[in-house]
Amino acid sequence: MLKKILFFLILFVCICTFGVFSADIDLLEKAKEGQWFNTDNTVIRFGSDGKALGTAKYRYDVVLEDGKKYSKVLFTHPQWKTGGHIKGVIQNVTIPEKDARLVMNVGFLKGADGTDGVKFYVSFLKQTQTTAMIGVPLCSVDAKNDGKIENLDCDLAQIKGETGSIVLSVYAGNKSDNDWAVWTDVRVISGPVPKPSPKGANLRWSKNGHSERIEKIEFSSRGRYVVSASADGTAKVWNANNGNVVATLRPDGKITCARFSPNSRHVVTTAKDAAHVWEIPAGTMIAAFKGHINRVWTADFSHDGNRVVTGGEDGTFKIWKLSDKKEILTVSVTDKGSVNDVAFHPRENKVAAGVSGKILGIWDASSGKQLKSFSGHTQAISCVAFNKNGNRLATTGRSGKTIIWNAVQGSSVMTLTGYSFHAVSFSPDGKYVLTGNGNGLATIWNVSSGKLAFKIKHGSGQDVRAVDFSPNGNSLVTASDDGMIKVWDFVL
Repeated sequence: MLKKILFFLILFVCICTFGVFSADIDLLEKAKEGQWFNTDNTVIRFGSDGKALGTAKYRYDVVLEDGKKYSKVLFTHPQWKTGGHIKGVIQNVTIPEKDARLVMNVGFLKGADGTDGVKFYVSFLKQTQTTAMIGVPLCSVDAKNDGKIENLDCDLAQIKGETGSIVLSVYAGNKSDNDWAVWTDVRVISGPVPKPSPKGANLRWSKNGHSERIEKIEFSSRGRYVVSASADGTAKVWNANNGNVVATLRPDGKITCARFSPNSRHVVTTAKDAAHVWEIPAGTMIAAFKGHINRVWTADFSHDGNRVVTGGEDGTFKIWKLSDKKEILTVSVTDKGSVNDVAFHPRENKVAAGVSGKILGIWDASSGKQLKSFSGHTQAISCVAFNKNGNRLATTGRSGKTIIWNAVQGSSVMTLTGYSFHAVSFSPDGKYVLTGNGNGLATIWNVSSGKLAFKIKHGSGQDVRAVDFSPNGNSLVTASDDGMIKVWDFVL
């Protein structure tokens, strides 16, 4: 009897301990429960447009300054006055005892061109303090509308184990015009701070993910997932942190491409003569696009997520409207080859296409007019990729080289040689490109100098046909012809 009591007591302690240390406190979700005030201490009703008084509410499916679409953000516009602010007090928050940290991602809605910047500020009010007090400063950043989302990770050791109120504040600068400040994430987490990795690629996880070669691999926009497309007839969505399978997609036939939508809620795949769009993580098919003659090789989402471009064996690319599942444009690129890869411009209404007949160009996605033509590859082009700003384009081809182009001028910037090249991906800051090569190698190149910066031994000796940088540049993924997927933590 005593043994049973001890067993259940230990089990209870373990469960409680796990609950304390594993659960995040999602302050973004709790924001609707908070008490919101402006500079004049006027109460602001959450969810309504307070206009000149200030606003705190959720916005859905919005494009931010980085050009990406987010499914849900906390929108906080400070009071319309010099030095005005808005603050939300979230009560009864208990900070974990061990390894507590505050993480937050903040920035601006797209189009906030009139702002002179804001300060995002998070503080903690102990139970004995009032909202009129400053409280304990936890995390802050002076944010500008510069095309980047700010990511912060702040230690909470000074208030560990305490219960009180978290205060989310946004302060205007010298003016409050277009201070369209948003929080894409803000939460209290617990766990050890990741230790800085030594320079190079350090394997996070490895999976024999498919029974046949992997044609395409890509991180989701926030780096939470990885999607892989394989000739074995499946596309799989993986948890990027631990390698667990989140969803398996099974259209009919060998899959040649899989890509995420900008908000990571959908994946488009290509197989046989069709492209399919799937809800993630449910894995439910919501759209099928048919119209190409013969095989569809490639597809991509527009930067707003509302359209899909497909490229096929018939030498055309087509643009489809996702909402009504209708074809809205067909562009005939060549009558002597297939469109092997396409990519929507990350910010503008343009499409880049690479063709088996060494044709490479950029087209207007509304009119179908060709805007740029690039000359440099001598054989079929297999992969095209824009950098984050869209002013550079990288392409690989069967001629054994990767070319980086000025996408605005249509001129070659540099050519990388010495390896066979199958795939290419820009780092988020545009300073490096990651390429998939033969003989089990992936390589990283400095875009400014054209020099080889690092080699990654994916292993097995099989060609690395698919690669991608994570959105924050701190990790990357490689995939090979034998179905092996590897995610790496990376420091250069």
